[in-house]
Amino acid sequence: MDAYTINDRWAGVPTPPSIQNPPAYRLFELVNIIGGSLIISFSIANSIRNRRLTYGFLFLSTSLICYWMETIGD
Repeated sequence: MDAYTINDRWAGVPTPPSIQNPPAYRLFELVNIIGGSLIISFSIANSIRNRRLTYGFLFLSTSLICYWMETIGD
């Protein structure tokens, strides 16, 4: 134990290998980014095609603007 872990009650507990190196972490990260980008682009395209702001687009833009408040609030 060093000075940083002397007061840490979890310092001696081993970390499971699945948490140290999660399988397919980058794959899931890429799937989330690609999937989110597709949803955003489809929503924008739908709003342009209909020539009006749909509820889906308004909900998406509001959630994109306010996500940081949810993160800080939690």
